[in-house]
Formats: sequence, structure tokens, C-alpha cells
Amino acid sequence: MPAIQHIQAMKKLLCALLISVIALAPLAEAAGSFSFGNSAIREISIYLNERKLEFKTMPVVRGGIVYVPVIELASELRLYYQRHDEQDAVLYKNNLFIKIVKDSETAYINGAPISLQGAVFEEDNRLYLPVSLIAAALDFQDSWDPSTGTYTMLSGEAGYKFTFFKDSFYKKIFVDAHGVNISVPLHWERLTTERQSFGFIDSYEQFSVEIMAERQGPGASLEDWQEKVLEDVEENRSSLAGTIGIDTMTTTRIDSHSLEYNVRQGPEILHNVNYVFLQENIGYNLHFAYNDYIDPVYAKSIIRNVAESFQVDMLTIRESEEHYVEYKNFFEYGIRLDHELFSNQLAFNSQRFEGTLLNPDGVEQFLITVSRGTDKLEFVVPVQGGKFSTRIYLPFGLGKHNVLIETLDKNGLIFDAKRDLNFEPRINYHRNNVMQFSLINTSSDKIRYLVPTVRIPADDEQISSVSNLLSYKEVTQYGKARALYLWIIETIELDDSNEPYKRSALEVFDNEIGTEEEIGLLYASFLRAIGIPARMATGESSTHRHLWVEVFINGEWRVMDIGHEYAVTSSSLPLTYFWLDRATYYADYKNITSLNE
Repeated sequence: MPAIQHIQAMKKLLCALLISVIALAPLAEAAGSFSFGNSAIREISIYLNERKLEFKTMPVVRGGIVYVPVIELASELRLYYQRHDEQDAVLYKNNLFIKIVKDSETAYINGAPISLQGAVFEEDNRLYLPVSLIAAALDFQDSWDPSTGTYTMLSGEAGYKFTFFKDSFYKKIFVDAHGVNISVPLHWERLTTERQSFGFIDSYEQFSVEIMAERQGPGASLEDWQEKVLEDVEENRSSLAGTIGIDTMTTTRIDSHSLEYNVRQGPEILHNVNYVFLQENIGYNLHFAYNDYIDPVYAKSIIRNVAESFQVDMLTIRESEEHYVEYKNFFEYGIRLDHELFSNQLAFNSQRFEGTLLNPDGVEQFLITVSRGTDKLEFVVPVQGGKFSTRIYLPFGLGKHNVLIETLDKNGLIFDAKRDLNFEPRINYHRNNVMQFSLINTSSDKIRYLVPTVRIPADDEQISSVSNLLSYKEVTQYGKARALYLWIIETIELDDSNEPYKRSALEVFDNEIGTEEEIGLLYASFLRAIGIPARMATGESSTHRHLWVEVFINGEWRVMDIGHEYAVTSSSLPLTYFWLDRATYYADYKNITSLNE
């Protein structure tokens, strides 16, 4: 009997243990462990190539999906991370913008939606996302081995982005150890696993670059960092062959200095060039070395290209590449777009831009800047009742256009954002930034001088209605342009005070008075509103600077100097300054330019 009681007691104990294991299993999984069949519970390990990523808060597995804490993953991969509100958070690196939304199975890569394996969730004030999202966004090959609890991401060749510099192909290499990337010649390979060095070495030729980084003391300058690198070079003076050349005026995309010197290595001379950069109090050193078998002109061209490509991943946004960024203001204003918008989206001459501000906070206007190369146009978009609706025009023909959305200041004034031309735009680099993206225009139509701008509001309902009403009886564009010209000089009074621009085209129309410049802008607005290309031009005469209108009709540009028409003593026909030959007109002026209107 005691033996039977003992057996029954053991059964009860085993049942209790089994129940405890079943009850604690979900907790163990949430805490970052996972049960692998009959194996012991192991931690989950995440690898990028051969490097194990370190997490203070362990990854977890839910429903067979590996989740990682976002903030710690960002730190390990040197991603810029910002959580703007309870729902939204963003990650950024190398023009890769990722937005995640709590409790959502959809994330956004450069604005384009992507379905997740599982919903983003929050636990202990930390957001967790499926690590497969990062693998997909960075083009990493990934694999998950539940038997060992190992998730592996491989960058390999997929980690490269290819570019074309001066007739040669380069590949972009991400140096995660220092949070930077550079572009190197396509045939260069990694030389060592211990150091961040890349290049090409064979029986004769040797050409390489090593990337080094060192945190500087508070208040350190680029000159201080250059002096420190110089001291390190001079420590090995016995091997130096000749003097050290120092260039403190080196100009790359990011301010840099350079050192140039030769080092004796056995019977050979190695030519060395150091490019030094300082960003966010971290000193970066690109150390190039090549031997005499490398043509020096070719070598210096390669070195310059690689140095020009240097980029600090977490900071810079390269406008020359694909990009999409929603800045802090996007989230603070609670902007919700009514349509899909993503990086390099295809458009035909224009792109819809409509949405709502849940928290307008006094925002009444957006300033939209569209640029391509050195060309730039600005548009103002009203925000009424927390809503905005417009089209973003792509005026520079076929190809990529870069778009920046900003808020105007409290007085509604247009301003030039203070941007250091030596640096690329940064995350939140200007307090008025809302969002930034690129669009691809699929139309080759030249609409540059048809689109509305800040000072030529051709899309205004009143301007459009009046210009069509005044010209509808005319059949030709010449006749329409002439009808509008006549109406203005008969209706609008000239303000000859020569004061700076102060009235908008609408104010000139409403008040029936304006300066030569203001009247010219009203005329250009009328013309664009009815589909006639018009632009403003300016030039210097022997006595003063003058501004006039030019129109494109019947395949040629003609001068319409409506301001000077007011100076004609007789208001009777024929018109004196309408439809003038440009070459003849230009003979009286110098330094003639078309305004960026």
C-alpha cells in the first residue's frame, strides 16, 4: 500500500510539473527563449555575415516569426531611429527610409507599402518588428534555423549598390564597423577581415584604401583631427621618403583635408594619401596606398572618386539617389496622405498631393520646391481647415525630379533655407522640413514655363477664369496673348515708384495697380493659365536694370515688354512693345537672364 501511494504521489508531481511547463512556455517565449522540440531552451542569435548582433533585450519568436527590439537593432546596424508618437517610428540609412506602425502588418520602405510576416508589437515600452523586414529592405539574404535558434543575414554582393563614375563602374560598400560607406572600383575586394581595408593586390600592382574612425574630444575641429593624423604619420619618419604634402583646402561633398606622402617599403616606394573628415565629433581617415606600377594620374582619379563618395550612413541623404523621408514635422502635424506616394514614383508631368493635417498647429501653407540639377521651382500650397490639395508639377522634362515639402514661416514669407553647400541634407536639417522624395517624370513634354509658381499663380481659379474669359473669342495663341496684353494696359494702372516687389499677381488684378515687375508677373500668369509658355527675363541697359515678359508661340520666343508699353505717349494701336524680335531687343541690354519663375 505505501508503494502504491508513492506511485500516485509521483504521478501527481509529474502532472503538476507538466502543467507548470505548459503555463510558463508562453512566458519563456516572450522573454526571448524558444522551445526547439526535445532540445533545451536556447537564446535566439542574430548574425549579420559573421558578426553576432548584441541585444540587451533578447529577440523573441511568435508564431514562428523572429522579432527583434527596434531600438537595439538600430544601434547594432547603425540605423538612424526615431519614434515620433505612440504609433509611428522610422529607421533611416543610405537613403533607405523605413516606417513602421504599431499593431500593423504593413510597413513602408521609401513610402511604398510592404506586408510583414506579423504585426509590429510593443512590450515594456519597446517596439518589436519582424527581423525579415530589415533583411528585405537591405537586400540581405536571410535564413532562420529554429533547431539552433539562429537567424542569419548575409550582405555579400547584395550589399553593394553600383554606380558609374567617369567611364568606370564602382560598387558601394557599407562599412558597418564605422557606420560609413564608400564606392570603390568594381574589381576591388576586401583585403583583410581584421581591418576595414579594400583594394587590389597581385604580383605587381598594389592599390588599397583603409577606413579608420576615432572619436574626438569635445570641441575638436577638422584641423585638430588632421594634425593628429599628421603626427601619427610623422612617428614613422624613418620610413618616409621625402616631405609630407598637406592640403587644408580639399573640397569633397563633405569638408575634408588631405595628406600626401611616400613611404619606403623594402625596395619599393608606396605612395600614400590620407583624406580626413570630421562628422558628429568622429574623425574619419581614408588611407590610400599604391605602388609605382599604378599610373599616378589614374591613381589620383580613383582616390578622388572614392573620397567623393564617402558618406556617413546615419546622417546624410543623397539627393542624387533614390530617397524618401518623412521628417519630424510630418508626424507632429499628423499628416495623412489620401493616396500612395513613394520614392521614384512614376508621374506624367505632375503628381497628385492631397491629404489632411490632424494637428495643423497654425500651418496655413506648404512650400514645395521641385529641383533637378541646378534648376529649381517653388510652389505654394494653401492648407485650409487642415486639408491640402494640389498637384506637384515636374517641369524639367523626362527623368528624376527631387521634391522638398516645407512649411512657410508664421508670416507666410518665402525664404531660402540655410543649407551648407558642403554638406548634404540631413535628417531634420531644417526646422521647417515636412517630407522629401523623388519622382520620375515619364513625359518629355517641356512644361517648364507652363506651371504655376509662387509669383506666377497660373492655377488660381480667378486668374484662370479671367484669362479664359478675356481670350476665348481669339482663335490663335498670338491673338489670345494680344487680347490679354491690351486688357492689362487699358485696365491696370502703372505704379512708377520703382519700389521692390510687394504685390502678388492677384493683388495687382484686384487693386488694378502694379509696378512694371508686378504687371509682368500678372501677364505671365494669364498666359500660362491658357496654355501659352511664358517666362520673366531681366537685363541691364546703360541706365538701369529692366524686366520683361517672353512668350513661346509658333516655335519661337518673343519679347512682350508690357512695362515699357506704359511709357508710350499714345495708347492707340499699333502696339510698340508687343511681339518683338529677341535678337534685336537684346542688343540694347547686357547680362540678360531668365528668372527662375
